[in-house]
Amino acid sequence: MISITVTQQSANNRAKAVVADSPLASSQTETDTLATVSNTAVLTDTTSVTQTTLATPPESKQDESDNTVAWIGVGVGLVVGVIAWKLISDLKKKITLLANKVDKLTEENQLLNAHFNETNYSLTSLNTRLSKVESTTSYLQDFWYQNSISSKVSEYGNSSNERERISSPTTLIRYATSRMPDELGVLRFSERSMSEEPSEQKMFILELDPVSGTGTYKINPKAMNTILQDLDVFKNFVKPFSVTGNITGATVIDKVIGRIVKDGPYWVVEQPLEITLVK
Repeated sequence: MISITVTQQSANNRAKAVVADSPLASSQTETDTLATVSNTAVLTDTTSVTQTTLATPPESKQDESDNTVAWIGVGVGLVVGVIAWKLISDLKKKITLLANKVDKLTEENQLLNAHFNETNYSLTSLNTRLSKVESTTSYLQDFWYQNSISSKVSEYGNSSNERERISSPTTLIRYATSRMPDELGVLRFSERSMSEEPSEQKMFILELDPVSGTGTYKINPKAMNTILQDLDVFKNFVKPFSVTGNITGATVIDKVIGRIVKDGPYWVVEQPLEITLVK
């Protein structure tokens, strides 16, 4: 708002008037007064500016409120930004720690797998060695039983003639496994399948007398593992026998030696071998 004050002042502060008591004088006075006023009508106008005031309009309350809100918004934005940065930083640290833990667990898992494979290999090797030891033990047991066959035969009721039987000089020793029984249940050994050398695959030892055409067959100690591992097949070549419990460490021994007779290229079982299992 602008305020201007103007003052006008005449050159003569007052007019001189002649005052008289008579009417003429009064009239004259009025005439003089008018003349005087006319003569002094020329006024010198003086204009003085006594006060000038310039005032800008005051800011509205709405503008102040908007500025306040704007600054508050900036402050809140900064606070939110700082909090978000803090949260992201913490999250990155946690992700890094988690990734390190995962890597460590992966390495531990690989080490455990390696140890497991090592242990498994060691167990396999140990089982193989144990199997060899058991095989050797079974062979030694069988060897001992075969060396004491005379006492075992006496224990199981073998005849004195069989205990005292002496092979003739023409007796042939062969190793063979019988063929499966034919439709009539007859067992026979083929001469073509016989071996002169001991074999773990041949279940029986044959003592043959080509002159008389007779012979016998009994257990081959070297084939003990083959017999025990394939008892279902072995049962077809001997008299029926029973198996109870675990046969691990058991030994098959002759109870009554089987008898065979020659029939062309075969030796036919006349009396099946009778055996027993001893643990």
